[in-house]
Amino acid sequence: MQVEQAGGFILDKIKKELPKHFHYHNADHALDVYTAAKQIAAGEGIIGDEIGAITYGRLLS
Repeated sequence: MQVEQAGGFILDKIKKELPKHFHYHNADHALDVYTAAKQIAAGEGIIGDEIGAITYGRLLS
């Protein structure tokens, strides 16, 4: 799974294409959610492709 590449692509699109009136749900928020999901998954013992799927999904939400 190429989560890091996909994540970079998604964040780039958010930074370039998200309307400016979205003050809360922006690239910084997406990164915060991604980081929190990764930390929670690691704390729960989730590893490998499963953690990638979880964190990738958080970038899309």
